[in-house]
Amino acid sequence: MNRKRCKFTKIIAAILIAVMICGNAGVEGFGKKITAKAATPIERTLNWNTEHTGNLDNNEKDVYVFSLKRSGKVNIQLTTEGYVYYCAEISIYDASDERIKYYEIEKGSYNYSFELLAGSYKLVIDSVDNEYSFVPKFTPSGETKQESYMAKNNSTATGTYYTLGKKVRGQLAMNDAMDIYKLNITKPGYVTIAISSYLNDYDISVINEYQNDPVYSVTELGAGLYKKSFFARKGIHYFIIQKDSYNADSKYCGSYTFTITNTGIPTSRISKVTNSSRKAATVRWNTSSRVDGYQIQYSVTNTYKKGYTKTVMIRKKATAATVLRNLRKGATYYVRIRTFKRDSFDVAQWSAWSSSAKIRITK
Repeated sequence: MNRKRCKFTKIIAAILIAVMICGNAGVEGFGKKITAKAATPIERTLNWNTEHTGNLDNNEKDVYVFSLKRSGKVNIQLTTEGYVYYCAEISIYDASDERIKYYEIEKGSYNYSFELLAGSYKLVIDSVDNEYSFVPKFTPSGETKQESYMAKNNSTATGTYYTLGKKVRGQLAMNDAMDIYKLNITKPGYVTIAISSYLNDYDISVINEYQNDPVYSVTELGAGLYKKSFFARKGIHYFIIQKDSYNADSKYCGSYTFTITNTGIPTSRISKVTNSSRKAATVRWNTSSRVDGYQIQYSVTNTYKKGYTKTVMIRKKATAATVLRNLRKGATYYVRIRTFKRDSFDVAQWSAWSSSAKIRITK
């Protein structure tokens, strides 16, 4: 029994000694106490338009958590007092603790901005080695369709449906590389894209539903307005706005607006038909520089019935007249015209037929 009691006493003594050692760990020199900080920084809630303050030693950090219900720009007006440690940084991390962007903190008062998608984030201030204060502000991007880092429109499968003629506003954030919009071109013809942005060095392209080579593409666009027309066949297409991968530099991020319209293939009309010579008629029409050629049909029936109709192909867009020969004297002929334009697959796409003109062959 005495042995057991002795052993128990030794255990209690060891525990007391350990507690005393831990209690004195914060004492240095002549009893000067050093305030210990938690190994893992405490996460604080970030409040918009409110001043936050702190005091950090070297290799210490403060963490502020916040959520964005909408995409937009976070601005941090940070002021530091006195000396700032050369490794001091201000960073943004997403919910998976992946760092999206960081800036090296400089002495004085500076604004640090972060273009972000909707989601949950952490703002980390690291190794300032002095007092600091900041006021966070948020400006929503006003995206037509809100995008979050967990639900991006970065593939044709998740592309945002776009209605032709509608003005859309979007954003390429620091944690986003591209936006994809799905559109249905209802008729073959010219598609016009008008895009205005604050982005620098971004690319745009249009691909068809088969995702072959781009129907249209342009690279290294800058801030401002860009407008361009190109020819496309009807069907599903995807409009892609893309920056340099996940480049988080603020000058490559920002908002944009665009409108896409579809005007169809330019048409033509018969301007004049004359019985110019024996059993012949000269047909004249309006030309267009935006087509590749014309097709003319003439028939003794106004319905252009098969077996009673002949077709003439004109393969030069500048040609404005042709002669129809071996016509029947005394017959009345109906004449109509349509244009064609070859698409990116070198397949002819046709306009609608013009109204008919008629001529009686008297010679």
